[in-house]
Formats: sequence, structure tokens, C-alpha cells
Amino acid sequence: MEPPARSTRWSSPPATNCSPTRRATALGAVVGRNGFDLGTFYAEHRLQAYESVAVPGLPNRWMLVGPYSWTGTGWHALVEISAGHAVRTIIEAIRRDQHDVEISAQAHRRYHDMIRKRGRNIAYYFNTINEGLRTYYVNSQGDMPYIRPTSLLNARRSSRFVRFDDYTFTAVDTTAHASPTTTERRTKALS
Repeated sequence: MEPPARSTRWSSPPATNCSPTRRATALGAVVGRNGFDLGTFYAEHRLQAYESVAVPGLPNRWMLVGPYSWTGTGWHALVEISAGHAVRTIIEAIRRDQHDVEISAQAHRRYHDMIRKRGRNIAYYFNTINEGLRTYYVNSQGDMPYIRPTSLLNARRSSRFVRFDDYTFTAVDTTAHASPTTTERRTKALS
């Protein structure tokens, strides 16, 4: 008996369904304050997010499965850790009666520097010892943005005891962040 013929529809490279040239986020798909574009940021600075949930320039935007979020446990722990961090930060904004929450660039940089430093052994394993290995753990930039190089306990602790000083909380007019299309839809819905 012969194996079934391969469909040309699924002709992606073996071991991954990802193109090495595909962007993590399309340009213009996620746009923040002052024209910040997440696709451009990731292309120029690699995948990164503070505690895997926040990026400077994107106020009030949270990721549940952001870069460097997987601690080696199951899906539920990953989502609980990320969601817990975001929810605690949102609750703090409400407590302070502030509408805008954004991670500071300095805190973000400090966190990502720590992630890169702690991830050196993982990078050495995939990029030196197993150079050329085709795996979804290594992205097109040669990074391993799926694996959080901290312990599960550390990730849970960071989620439970959020460093609110790393965030900027401000009271601003929330319509200032809306796109013209969103504002038009909101106006039509109210009339």
C-alpha cells in the first residue's frame, strides 16, 4: 500500500508551517501612540514584551500569549500568569482613577535585557550546538521567543506582585487614542 499523495496546498517547509520571512505582526495591524507600529518595532528590535504582556507605545493593550511567555508548563498556567498580570494592572489603574496605563520604556528595556541574559543557554543550545536545526522554537530572527527563561515560580510571583512603578498611569481622554474609523462608528452607534 502506497502512502497518500501529498497535497500541494500544504507545501510549507518540513517541521514548521512558518515562512522564515513572515513577520510576527503585519505592518499597520497593531498601531499605538504617536504612530507606534508593533510590526515595525518587532522587525527592528525583535520580539519582546514586558512580562510577556506589555510593550511601550501601546497603552491599554495586553497580550495573553506574548513573547517569552511559556515557562514549560501547560497552556492554562501561561494564560493565568499573563492574564493575572494584566488584570492586576488594570485594577490598579481603576483604583487610581486613571484611564491610561503604559509600561515605561526603561522598565521594558530592563526586563528584556534580563530575558536575553537568562536566555543565553537556550540560545547557545539552539543556535550553536544544534545550528541549522529546523524547529518552531527558533524564529526567523534566530531568537527563541516562546520560552520564558525564568522559573514557573518566578513567573507566578511576577504576575501576583506587579511592579506598578514600572508603569505610567495617566488620566486622559480615551477618545484621543481611537482611530477616526472607530470614532465614526461610535458616533453612529450613539445617534
